[in-house]
Amino acid sequence: AYFADAQVATAYIALSSLDPEHGGIEVIPRSQQMGQVSHVESGAGLAVKDETLLTGTRSLELGAGTLLLSHSALIHRGLSNRSAYPVTSYSLVVGATTAN
Repeated sequence: AYFADAQVATAYIALSSLDPEHGGIEVIPRSQQMGQVSHVESGAGLAVKDETLLTGTRSLELGAGTLLLSHSALIHRGLSNRSAYPVTSYSLVVGATTAN
């Protein structure tokens, strides 16, 4: 999900082993240091508007039971499961609120 100008963290729990073949995650390390970047609608949901930012992508391999925590400004995407085996994972998104 995309949370413009929000302080949001995502807890991603891999219940199955995930890698690029089995629906892993790609990230751009340290991209959260740029802050939120503009997104546009694409066939797969949302995409980074400025594609020149998409350098240095790294695929993460997550073993079953792995918990990945990330800030919403980290540029990331989930990969499609291209294998014949089902995989299971969950995401929990937590955001900061401000009381008035």
